[in-house]
Amino acid sequence: MSIDRLTDEDSRLGSGGRASATNPSGSPMFFGPTGRELFGWLHVSQPTHADDLGLVICGSLGAEDVAAQRTVRYLATAAAQALVPTLRFDYTGCGHSTGQDDDPGLVSQWVASVHTAIDTLRKETGVGRIALLGLRAGALFAVAAAVQRHDVECLVAVAAPLNGRALLREWKVLAQTMADARRRPRSAADGELEAGGFWFSRETCAMLSEIDLLGMDRPPAVKVLLVEREDVPVSDKWFRHLVAQGAEVEKLALSGYTRMLEEPQRAEVPVESLRKLVHWLCER
Repeated sequence: MSIDRLTDEDSRLGSGGRASATNPSGSPMFFGPTGRELFGWLHVSQPTHADDLGLVICGSLGAEDVAAQRTVRYLATAAAQALVPTLRFDYTGCGHSTGQDDDPGLVSQWVASVHTAIDTLRKETGVGRIALLGLRAGALFAVAAAVQRHDVECLVAVAAPLNGRALLREWKVLAQTMADARRRPRSAADGELEAGGFWFSRETCAMLSEIDLLGMDRPPAVKVLLVEREDVPVSDKWFRHLVAQGAEVEKLALSGYTRMLEEPQRAEVPVESLRKLVHWLCER
């Protein structure tokens, strides 16, 4: 089935929450250490082998993550239908995963969530080669995890900020421009941030600020695809940094980025761009 024929139906939770062997539309599951379980959806269309490529999708945070849920689900289903088993998941303290937004060391736990998702995809499907796709903040976490491993072959970074500081600046603008007179925003002390209805602690903001893509001492993967917003090109600084480190780097313009991150009830899936992403993964 091609991506433009995908339906908008959600998968249902099976008994025990265990992922089924094959289900391209996604099977819900809890995984990870006891007491720190993560929630995710595993998309698989056929039995897999050790030489197959598997995809872990690292979503963004807050309002961006909510707005992009439909797009992420469509992408995961399309990748699975193209024979790339895919796991999408909620970070610690986000969505249906365990944890709270004021937990200590949350950024480190988000990066650890990526490691857990990779290990789970390999265990559940048997794939030996890993591709990571990070959207916005998820690109920061995907890179931070990938440089600590040696099994990530491909990385797709969608509208990645150069560092956590740049991301926080954008969220501060969001907090100022999307103030809603119908609700009373949560009071934010010095160093804290409330943006789009989501709160980030002082420690979380400080730890996010420390992530710097130009500060990584090795490339996150051999093959890297930098996906640009249609209105904001990817910084050539990171492109040149990756090339200097020996990575094979390509760029792709993402048509429909702005509409993808509209308010959830108006968000649109950028079908053509997703088709190009899946094609790039299949070529790998």
